[in-house]
Amino acid sequence: MTSEKIYLLDSSAIIKSKIKTIIGRMVMTPEIAEELKDSWSRTILETFIEEGWLKILPAKRVFLKKVKEVENYLNVKIEYPDSTLIALALELKERGKKPIIFTEDYKLAKIAMYLGINCRLLIGGEDKIRVRRAIVYCPVCGRTYRQGLLKCPICGVKLKIRY
Repeated sequence: MTSEKIYLLDSSAIIKSKIKTIIGRMVMTPEIAEELKDSWSRTILETFIEEGWLKILPAKRVFLKKVKEVENYLNVKIEYPDSTLIALALELKERGKKPIIFTEDYKLAKIAMYLGINCRLLIGGEDKIRVRRAIVYCPVCGRTYRQGLLKCPICGVKLKIRY
């Protein structure tokens, strides 16, 4: 049995890429929704919510704490709304779902990848959107690994991400 895919949208998924629909369940946190200030983005957000395509779900503190720990470990700082999105993805993953974050933020993607959360990086302007997947690899031995590992099981070196 495959787990349910849940698409978590960063504000950039609506602001920059103008994503109209994704087939599947979409969620975002209240903090991410607050980042949507312009009228186009607010209209899209409100329409997605009214049509039942998007739900606004809060992140729990216990998962925010885990995100903060990885931020410190990787020495990568992200904005609080981005932390809430990753924390919500962690919670969904723990509940047996398959969260996938859509973002253009490389720092957010890096932290999410280290926590074993799939990300789709939105590259390009409104007219030419490409979605890229990140690869976790060891800079010493060159092996690639699944998301969620922090160190190479062979060398013990901190893993890196390339896109």
